[in-house]
Amino acid sequence: EYLCAESYLLQRLEGLLPDDDSREDDWKSVPEVTCSCTHPKFSDVIPSLEKKRVPLYADKTYHFRVRASNSLGVGEWSEIATILPPPAAAEVRVDSVKSLSASLVWNQPEDHGYEIQHYHVFQYKTDDESDMKEAVVPAVYSN
Repeated sequence: EYLCAESYLLQRLEGLLPDDDSREDDWKSVPEVTCSCTHPKFSDVIPSLEKKRVPLYADKTYHFRVRASNSLGVGEWSEIATILPPPAAAEVRVDSVKSLSASLVWNQPEDHGYEIQHYHVFQYKTDDESDMKEAVVPAVYSN
């Protein structure tokens, strides 16, 4: 009998990955990721997963693992995937100010060998931090 996964449990660990299970309690669950699927030989339905956003912060190392579960129980943990987000841009400065805009410049942060494709720039009103606007700015390299 073929039974597909009914859900997946995703966990993350911040910081150094130990060589043993000494930090097992430090793994934090990301809200359960669900899927739906049928037997791949008898149906055209492709397994689908809900996308989950997991906030990552600059200059931290993250480790992720996942395991499936269904009515028969839970599977083994996957291999651990490690992610090191790029650091925050350093030395952000105002380059120019006009009546309705401001130009910002910053030095390129260390890329750890991976091309930086874009930056997320957040704008907050000084009197209301809950009113945030975000812009995704393509990375532009200058010599």
